[in-house]
Amino acid sequence: MVEKLYDILQTPKDIVEIQSRLNESGISWNKHQIRLFLEMDKNVVLSNGMWCVNSQEDKNKILDTIKQLLKERPIIPIKRIIDNIEIKGYDESKILKIALDTGDYISPNGKTLKRK
Repeated sequence: MVEKLYDILQTPKDIVEIQSRLNESGISWNKHQIRLFLEMDKNVVLSNGMWCVNSQEDKNKILDTIKQLLKERPIIPIKRIIDNIEIKGYDESKILKIALDTGDYISPNGKTLKRK
């Protein structure tokens, strides 16, 4: 059952759409049950009212993109990273957090990244 929910959450969705997809799969949870599961699961994140799985694969793709872009220049705007990744649902703040959490990068102004 959890696998079905993770499959549904590969792209951001609101509670109504998640409930609809679960019902189609034969899982009849109400909105409160779904919300409880989503809030308790550390792999699921909420952004702008949309829920999705926060996967390691996405983080690795983002970090690989950052590494590749920083080969060309000493500092890059986060917007450029967004333009170069093929993953939907990541805004500047999420990308900044992923990069800073590695400890390999710093952001002088919250809008750009560079190596430490």
